[in-house]
Amino acid sequence: MVRTLLCIASLAAPLSTAAPWVVGPRPHGEVRFTVQGPLDDVSGVTRDVSGSFQLDPANLAAVSGAVAVALDTLKTGIDQRDDDMRVQFLETSRFPHALLTIERIERTSRNALAPGQEADGEAIGTFELHGRRRAMRVPVRFTLDDAQRLWVAGTLEVPFSDYGIVRPRRLFLKLGETAEVRFKVLFVPAAPTPGGPASAQQVEPPPEVPAPTVSAVLPASAKVKRPARPTPRTAVSPRPLARHPDPLVRAGETLFFSELPGRERRLACTHCHANTDERAGLKQADGYVRPASTVWNSAQRPHFWGGLARTVGAASDICVRKFVDEAGLRPDERAALEAYLKVLSPDPAPDYYYSTLYRTMESPVSELLRGDAKAGAKKQSLHCGVCHDRARAAPALQQGLYEPEWVVRRVRWIDGHQSVGCPPTRMTRLNDTDLRDIVTWLTGPTAGAPIFARPR
Repeated sequence: MVRTLLCIASLAAPLSTAAPWVVGPRPHGEVRFTVQGPLDDVSGVTRDVSGSFQLDPANLAAVSGAVAVALDTLKTGIDQRDDDMRVQFLETSRFPHALLTIERIERTSRNALAPGQEADGEAIGTFELHGRRRAMRVPVRFTLDDAQRLWVAGTLEVPFSDYGIVRPRRLFLKLGETAEVRFKVLFVPAAPTPGGPASAQQVEPPPEVPAPTVSAVLPASAKVKRPARPTPRTAVSPRPLARHPDPLVRAGETLFFSELPGRERRLACTHCHANTDERAGLKQADGYVRPASTVWNSAQRPHFWGGLARTVGAASDICVRKFVDEAGLRPDERAALEAYLKVLSPDPAPDYYYSTLYRTMESPVSELLRGDAKAGAKKQSLHCGVCHDRARAAPALQQGLYEPEWVVRRVRWIDGHQSVGCPPTRMTRLNDTDLRDIVTWLTGPTAGAPIFARPR
């Protein structure tokens, strides 16, 4: 069992009226880690959280207690990778816990919290992992909502070498040497109070939390400098409307072919969508098939996103929020894209059959390793290369890195897919035979020894 324990404690202020708070009923937050790298980020998450601490919202200095996060439920999307992480690198049989103890909070933005307010600060304490304990400063944020529920969030960087963890070279395949850990946990009062929120009536007794097992405290880790990502290039594609007389249409076309600036993911609309009539063929002039449907005649559809949007501008905003940035499109960007897509829609279009997409998301592929690996090498470039080849909008595909079932889940958005930046690819665009060939090339015997096949 892997369990990371986050202990939050500070020096109690005089005359404090601190009361016990415990982790609230689900959904009560999550703990997530990410390791960055050029091929594919490794991300894991768990929502199995418990714990308690003493807190007086009117005096944030009076904080003490502990939070336990059970990471035996941590999932990264690949079962064998999860097993390697527990056995080979974290050695959880010897070091079952990680502990973050906080002695005080400095640089607080406010000393007290009222409902609807937030407070930032810097928690000073130690972090224990893999048998080593180091001094640490952790930025934290307290948020008290209108129902008097408290959210506690923070971020810490964990360099593997500072905690005696052998860098998982094969497990993470050339990824970074540091894990970024983010946590956001909900707390409610442990004891019911007169007129208090209903959530306070349903909490469990505070659990017992193990104390730190290492007495010697090592110096804090040096400030982590995360490597810069390579700048992606937009895929080459024709721009037939470059001389359109309407400047708004020209602005929309430029936006369609350009990475949205200042966003979380470096993607352009053209990485997922073609702008041509695909009845002449799915393959575009740049040699790639787009994973999502063409935007040709898209503005003529009666509805989008299964009825969630009624205009192509609203649909574009949903698309950006889901795959690129939660902030969505600015009003000027939305207007420009809508103008451009309307120009690309000269003919009436039939209703979009979302049932095909939903059926795809329920359809795994059988006999995954019985495809044609040689054909799969060509097909992966045709169907995936617009993002994974020279466009560099996503990491290059690497043979031996993934499990066969995981590839299918990711491409078809089957439950557990973790396809944050990749749209679901319908069976009508990538059928079972083609996907089987790609999976065989990526993960089959000709791809070499499985990356996880190492002696125990």
